[in-house]
Amino acid sequence: MRNDAIWDLTQDRALAFLVALSLLLTLRIWLGIPVWDAGFEPFNPRTDPPADLGLGNILAPGVILVHQGRDAHYGLPNGSEDFNAVWQGGKALVQILAATSGVRKQAPQAAEIAQARTEGPSLEFVFDEAYQLSSLARALGAEAQEADVTVDRLIMLASKTPTVYVRTSPKLEYIAYTVKPESTEVFGLAKKGLSASVPRYSELPKSIGELQVTPGTYALRDTPQVALLNVQADPTPAAGVLSTFFVDLQILRTIVERDGATIYSDGKRGARVYPAGAVEYSQPQPGDPEADKVVAIERAARFAVQHGGLPATACVDKVITGSKAGESTRVQFGFRFSGTPIIGARGIISVSLNNKGVEAFLRSFRLPIGQGGQYRSVLSPRDTLATIAGQSAKLFGDVSPGQVISMELVYLVGAPADPVEPLKPVWKVEFSSGASLVADAYTGQATRRSGQ
Repeated sequence: MRNDAIWDLTQDRALAFLVALSLLLTLRIWLGIPVWDAGFEPFNPRTDPPADLGLGNILAPGVILVHQGRDAHYGLPNGSEDFNAVWQGGKALVQILAATSGVRKQAPQAAEIAQARTEGPSLEFVFDEAYQLSSLARALGAEAQEADVTVDRLIMLASKTPTVYVRTSPKLEYIAYTVKPESTEVFGLAKKGLSASVPRYSELPKSIGELQVTPGTYALRDTPQVALLNVQADPTPAAGVLSTFFVDLQILRTIVERDGATIYSDGKRGARVYPAGAVEYSQPQPGDPEADKVVAIERAARFAVQHGGLPATACVDKVITGSKAGESTRVQFGFRFSGTPIIGARGIISVSLNNKGVEAFLRSFRLPIGQGGQYRSVLSPRDTLATIAGQSAKLFGDVSPGQVISMELVYLVGAPADPVEPLKPVWKVEFSSGASLVADAYTGQATRRSGQ
């Protein structure tokens, strides 16, 4: 009996050691610690201390457009050297906001905004979500005079009369701010030289078939050749993630479902582990949704770090804010691989929260190991939208999706129950109504995203 007890204790300690060792090794991935013996580093190393979430990078724009006059439009993808040289971890936005006087100019007309893009030089910061300007400034350590303005992009025009424009959401109208005379040096950012590899962008037409496009929506001009992305299962073991929620897994009730998923429950909380390694956790606690997206992102990021980790190149994929009491705000994170976003059908990491706490959590991560197979040309943004327009009745029914407000090339991880298989490139298309869809980059076949 005594020997059996000692053997059980030894097994428990060995299991705990192996889980801890696995979690330690995956810190390389989740905290961005460089793997010096690897052929390439899939994530940009993040050197900030664990207490700092690096919100300046998580909230960073997906792309910074550089308008150099006439048809010379370029896009600096998040994570590229050119992007980092301009964004500086958020310092650029801090400097720009500090340069504005906070005094609004006369509301700009559409022609004035178009001129800011065609005459240049100007920089346009295109965010993945619309944020309350004061909250965005706070998260980056700056100040914004107006608290009631929600913006999804900012234009810095470095002309004879330097001006800062912000586009408000959901109305998609522009506000112009005057600039302090002594602060115009920051506008030198718009005149920086670009490397030869920076991709060209072009403005999408105002309508394609039945689809309407918001003026000033830019996408890749040249059609790239893209291969599938080979991936592996999440290197962080499901047992390690579960142990951050439950103290003792052995006392939990366990149910194995027909699809191979295993459900764990202590009567109040539950978790599902899918065969491919995805982990889903739930603890119902109705409350009021978190209305401030920046606050929701900050809370969600901290929760993710505590429960398995957050990729060093994490980015905001989508924030869906509940509209009434009893609903939650869902934050979906993606991450970037060699500059290209990777998103999930339900988020790579998804956190649903309210004023009471976190109600649901999903971790459906895949580890990229490099492109594989044949490189193929993808459909152009215009051809993709034309294909989507032909599917509009099936995709949207009788409800208008509103205008197209953004379009970017990403890789898509399937549903949590899907097997581990190479990722396809897709065009992620966002609409002014909040609708979101993904279209196969090779064929244009589109699907609505879950819950959107």
